[in-house]
Amino acid sequence: MVEVAAEHRIVIIGAGQAGARCAESLRLKGHTGPITILGDEQEPPYERPPLSKSLLAGLTNVESHRVLPLDWYLNHQVSLRLGSRVEYVDRLASQVIIQGGSSLPYDKLVFATGSRPRLLGQGAWVLRSVQDSLDLSREIDSGRRLLIVGAGLIGLEVAATARSKGMEVTLIEAANWPMVRVVPRQISQYLVELHKTQGVHWVLDARIAFVDETQVKLEDGTVLVGDVVLVAIGVMPNDDLARTAGLPTDDGILVDEFGCTADAAIYATGDCARLAHHLSSTPIRIETWQHSELHPQTVASAICGDPKPYREVPWAWSDQYGVNLQMSGWTHSADAEVWRGDPSSGGATLFMLQHASDDQFFVIGATSINRSIDQRSARRLISKKTLVSKIDISDLNRSLP
Repeated sequence: MVEVAAEHRIVIIGAGQAGARCAESLRLKGHTGPITILGDEQEPPYERPPLSKSLLAGLTNVESHRVLPLDWYLNHQVSLRLGSRVEYVDRLASQVIIQGGSSLPYDKLVFATGSRPRLLGQGAWVLRSVQDSLDLSREIDSGRRLLIVGAGLIGLEVAATARSKGMEVTLIEAANWPMVRVVPRQISQYLVELHKTQGVHWVLDARIAFVDETQVKLEDGTVLVGDVVLVAIGVMPNDDLARTAGLPTDDGILVDEFGCTADAAIYATGDCARLAHHLSSTPIRIETWQHSELHPQTVASAICGDPKPYREVPWAWSDQYGVNLQMSGWTHSADAEVWRGDPSSGGATLFMLQHASDDQFFVIGATSINRSIDQRSARRLISKKTLVSKIDISDLNRSLP
């Protein structure tokens, strides 16, 4: 294990949720040396889930979504340098070069650079920052038409928010069902029907030819016209600085189960990291609030000389039209599924299973519709690879194993 010094100079590139939580965890774990957080936005660290929901709807303000109170950084001697864009990392000299020519030495470096929206066309809106959300909220008004390209979580949540404000909404999705990468088909079908009942128009299996600020043209010649166009087709990890510095990347900065890169002095956490995980045969990248909360603790532990492998089961949630959706684990490699409860009765969980032997299965994923009570048990079953039967899972009169 690399020798750890409590006075090491630590530089965190990225002033988002993961960067702030990493600094907080370092102080909680007893690190006393200098900590500097570099962020290219002017906003102090904030949480992103409200951008497509309460903040966009005007129900909350950014101050209510700060990761930490602003005086925390001063009280804990953490230097928060906003509006500081890093140009490159000089690993030989162990220093970070900041736009404008200044440099900052480090003993340990953490990439918490997050991700950026995938772009499509010219002039369309994207939603990734507080400013994006505040600006887009001014465009949402009753009677106006919103076209959303992409029916992932962001697209669906913006659709729900816009409908609550009386906007006409059309969801345009390249796949033949929404959220194809993260939920099973039955949940996708539920979401399509949920949005239809709220007046959302769907265009599925769409092949996009052209997008601008007021229209989406499909390859079959169909032209959809709106007052506002939002592109929500996912994000790309901000791994450019790491790659330029010679660190291995693959749609994310490759790290081990402790968050360490190929360079023992450099770590990565949050959306930008692709990590080794005991439940996956290949490294995974996780884009969730939970991951940005918890993975920085793993990185901080490793930096402080107490390495603990990351063992969290991925978990995410979404709120749409008063419906709470929660997702744990994965849907890939499932060969069976079973409902616990009935979605038409107001609450149910769809468990994704992998056959083990005879009537025994491993739980690999679970998606709950207004039934969050199942999620903690689901994550435990996934993590421990507990053998279950379909009866164990589906019978509401039985507690989950």
